Amino acid sequence: MRFVHLQFAFLMCALSTRAFSQAAPQFVLRPTLTLDRVLDRLELNRISEGIYTRDGHFVFINARAARLEVLSPDGRVEASIGRSGGGPGEFRSPGRLAWVGDTLWVYDGTLRRVTHVLGRATVRTTPYSTSIGARFEVMEPLAFDKAGNDVGIGVFSRGMRDRAALDRGFPVLRRNARTTTVDTLSWLTRRNWNVVLPFVRAGVPAELQIVQPLSDAPLYGARRSGGFVIVERFVGRPEQFSVQVYRADGSLQSRRTISYTPIPVTRQVRDSVLAPFARAGIAFSESELKRDLFLPASLPTVTDIVGASDGLIWLRREDPLALPAQRYTVMTDAGVLLGDAMLPRDARVLDSRNGRVMVMTRDDDDLPVLTAYTFQVPDTRGAR
Repeated sequence: MRFVHLQFAFLMCALSTRAFSQAAPQFVLRPTLTLDRVLDRLELNRISEGIYTRDGHFVFINARAARLEVLSPDGRVEASIGRSGGGPGEFRSPGRLAWVGDTLWVYDGTLRRVTHVLGRATVRTTPYSTSIGARFEVMEPLAFDKAGNDVGIGVFSRGMRDRAALDRGFPVLRRNARTTTVDTLSWLTRRNWNVVLPFVRAGVPAELQIVQPLSDAPLYGARRSGGFVIVERFVGRPEQFSVQVYRADGSLQSRRTISYTPIPVTRQVRDSVLAPFARAGIAFSESELKRDLFLPASLPTVTDIVGASDGLIWLRREDPLALPAQRYTVMTDAGVLLGDAMLPRDARVLDSRNGRVMVMTRDDDDLPVLTAYTFQVPDTRGAR
């Protein structure tokens, strides 16, 4: 079975070599274990998230089977946790996971509940209320502390199309588990986040709501070790982005502002953004797309973030000089830059711990392949 995705592949080979960010030390990775045939019997089509345990096992979400898979340090499939369904310990669409002490929490967006896993067994499943009073809804949880208090990104309950509400941005909210009171920790700028495109298919009016392919909106994500990370991708001139690392209770741990050299959006890049709509058979005119899509002068420099179990922050970068490799900038949760890591093109970091990082790529059949790399954290004494 094959699934059709609306993917955006940016053509960067024609970009100017002047679009080169400042040199950084190389963060050397060495592949030690590649898992492809081992995964064949799991009938995977997508791995949404993954996380290391303290003893070196790797747990990842098998999106097709709606369950967790447990791999041993040497790559054997040891166990599965959960199954598809709506009962206790079952999942519909598990999508986010992180640690609270020795317990793994997994959020299911379809069932709107959190499942807590200790070892190989689910210990409890609790509903997660996305509504916070009359004003906000929470998109999804970012962090839980040991008392059960949670932090999430809020949107206004009046709906995503309320322009006046959206222009205020998105609040970072902390909810007290015992009293249900809510504190607003900060606000994220909205910028060009999503777009709703009306179209006609087979004579039937419809609409497509997507994240802007070249969005300049902030990125955010849960830290595997607890807490969360926010990247504000455009914070000043000359071009800079900021990385804000938060603890599980919502308090700020570190903030780092990083300068970069912008990568211009060429005509080839613009064409590559418009092409998927034609391939999907959606009848948009080029003038309509150019009117509704955000087409900036330069590419967003950070396109993904991973707050890993060992406290490292992995920032996926857009860098034409890295071709055919994929560049990641690595920093500590204290805001210290460690260097740049080069991985295969389109590789996605899932987690790192104890000197190992698990990376997902795709094979020629578009099926996921996991590769474990080893690394040594550079000496950061005196670094900033």
